Amino acid sequence: MKFCVIYQQTSNNAQSPVRVVELTTARGVGWINRYLDREYVRRVANTSLRTYAHNLLHFLRWWESVHPTGDVREGDLTESTLLDYVKFQSSQQPRPSPSTINDRVAVADRAIRNEYPHAPCQIARGFHEAFWRRRPMGLGRPRTDMSRLRVKSAQTQHRAALGG
Repeated sequence: MKFCVIYQQTSNNAQSPVRVVELTTARGVGWINRYLDREYVRRVANTSLRTYAHNLLHFLRWWESVHPTGDVREGDLTESTLLDYVKFQSSQQPRPSPSTINDRVAVADRAIRNEYPHAPCQIARGFHEAFWRRRPMGLGRPRTDMSRLRVKSAQTQHRAALGG
């Protein structure tokens, strides 16, 4: 199967103009397009929608190489799905930048969470910590937040190893 991102002008205010489709059949990829529709209704900019679509297209191509279909089913998701995706990206040549990997994984995580809220948790235990996040300009009370697994660049890892 070959998948691509298309842009269609639409008069429907609840349907994103950016779609991910299977090229030969022109059939939309439901779970991705539903996520893009949700983001469009939130009035996310079209450039952001395109970025989300391309990030999800990359995830979809990886998913299809691992599973025989482009459809993600809740039963196929495991706790290590996104970790396997990070490993796949890290092994590509040329290696994508850490920020690209993080963006792709974050969008895939949000889309999967929106489609399958009861799927196995993708949080890597031991890599996340709770912390207090202060509001902008220190207004209001701080709230608790959860750190996320992030891929670090080799330069950042080297600086951390040197203690600086």
